[in-house]
Amino acid sequence: FQRLDKLSAEARGVDITLQSVKTLEDDPPAGYLPIIKLEPAENSSLRDITVPNGQTPHHFHINYPPPFTISSPFGRATRTCLARRATDPESPKVFLKDSWRAAAMEQESNVYLRLREKGVAHIAPCVCGGDIKESFHETKTHEEAKKSWACSPDKLRIEHFIHHRLVLGVIGHDLVRFSSTKELVKAISDGLKGNSFAFTARSDILTEAYRSWICPQIS
Repeated sequence: FQRLDKLSAEARGVDITLQSVKTLEDDPPAGYLPIIKLEPAENSSLRDITVPNGQTPHHFHINYPPPFTISSPFGRATRTCLARRATDPESPKVFLKDSWRAAAMEQESNVYLRLREKGVAHIAPCVCGGDIKESFHETKTHEEAKKSWACSPDKLRIEHFIHHRLVLGVIGHDLVRFSSTKELVKAISDGLKGNSFAFTARSDILTEAYRSWICPQIS
């Protein structure tokens, strides 16, 4: 307990990239201009979340906590929610995805950018995204599994995960919610065209897209 007591809040599991809007207003970082436009949902509070974007991270407001889409304790702890830019009062709502990606896989945000560079149609625009570089945002158990004291270290395989966030400029809806047969057929057509264009542009991009659960934009 003494070691736990001396740990920083971040080392105990507190995510410093997610802060209450009120705290940021009291001590804002340079260039931060909070614009609250996303109303807090019932039984939630408004939080500022940092999303990587090269050397300049972006700030968004979300309702916290975001809902769990899958209750299983296994997997990548993927959570999605609506968000709005914290510094732009006129910005539309966007789609934010927070997950833990397998380190062996390419960053999902990079896959979107590569598809865009190749001119692949019907792909949701990637606003920003990337791996969170702060400490304690990647798993370490896979390293311990290789130690001599571990149970069967030559047979024990533990995946290495990295915390990743992605923001898309399109908010989709369930395919079963269509207003006409034409809308349904067009949505399926756009998806098939997106896959076809990606395959033509470069097959390895399409393969990575499937592995990362990339879906063509339904317009």
